[in-house]
Amino acid sequence: MIRLSNSLFTEQQIQQTLQIILPEIRSASQSNIGAYPIDAAATSSFIFYSDIDLDGLFERVRYFANGTTFTKGVIKPTGSPLTYVTSSEVFQPLVDNLITANQIFSYYDVNATSSQSAALTFPVDVVKIKTVRISLVANQGTTSTPAIVGVENEATIRNLRYK
Repeated sequence: MIRLSNSLFTEQQIQQTLQIILPEIRSASQSNIGAYPIDAAATSSFIFYSDIDLDGLFERVRYFANGTTFTKGVIKPTGSPLTYVTSSEVFQPLVDNLITANQIFSYYDVNATSSQSAALTFPVDVVKIKTVRISLVANQGTTSTPAIVGVENEATIRNLRYK
């Protein structure tokens, strides 16, 4: 019973994370200092700019694997002129017991027509990215009796889809 409860909890963590990350990626846009909407794209991290709190300022948002925890980091632009101070990044753990052997992020260009399309190869040219697929897989069991839970979804960046 505990194992089922833990699996449901992990699945809920993943679903809630996707409910947050997908709209943020869809609304990625140029930063307040003119930086391209996507800062960096790797297999286990994705950095972009998005107005996640709807205050008119575009935060630098970083989703990444921090050991076995999927984490969100946010930097609000500050000062005059505005700057993104990396030492002011605020972290929020989202999913525990992440299986880090799995690729979390895959990226697709304007030619991708379905989930069966080939992903862009690494290193990825961020200018080519139009769609981001997120695959979160976690183990809520033990090494000898794993309870694997995983969910996958994708988001097309509205401001970049036709560029």
